[in-house]
Amino acid sequence: MRRSRSLAIIGGGPAGIAAATEAARAGLSCTLIDEAPRLGGQIYRQPPQGFQVKDAHALGKDFIRGERLRAEFDEIADRVEVLSETAVLGVWGGRELLWASGGTSGIIHAERLIIATGAYERPVPFPGWTLPGVMAAGGMQTLMKTMRLRPGRRAIVAGTGPLILGVANRLHEIGVEVVAVLEAGKPAWRSTLSV
Repeated sequence: MRRSRSLAIIGGGPAGIAAATEAARAGLSCTLIDEAPRLGGQIYRQPPQGFQVKDAHALGKDFIRGERLRAEFDEIADRVEVLSETAVLGVWGGRELLWASGGTSGIIHAERLIIATGAYERPVPFPGWTLPGVMAAGGMQTLMKTMRLRPGRRAIVAGTGPLILGVANRLHEIGVEVVAVLEAGKPAWRSTLSV
């Protein structure tokens, strides 16, 4: 299957959804490709379709912001081709995308391409990392955002980068006692402090 589009967007998180919304408003023929079953990315991850949200405010600001962004997208959704549960296998010459989903694949020739794949988790093995209760940040976010589960009563959040602060904050919001947040790298804000 081969087709041409004015714009192809790889990634269905906040940036990808916003880009597709604006592209559709501008009249571009647009395809939005994401590996997840539903749009939102890690930040605005949606609960499974069988779940019902009774109190959106209890789910935090990210859920509310995500709902607003998806509502804007819903206004133009009929003008955007969405390929969910789809992987981009390669991009050639900046214009040809090879995609695959289930047993189907195809090529999209795009006049323009936006890569909005967001962050990814790169766990580093350490002694004890396979013990019960030790989780990567992405796993904790999946439990909290998708399954609406609290991953424990107490937590130490360790790693590097801004994601650990967001995870620690969300844990605190849902009632987990955050004992410590340990930054393994040299954050930019540290250089401004006199120690």
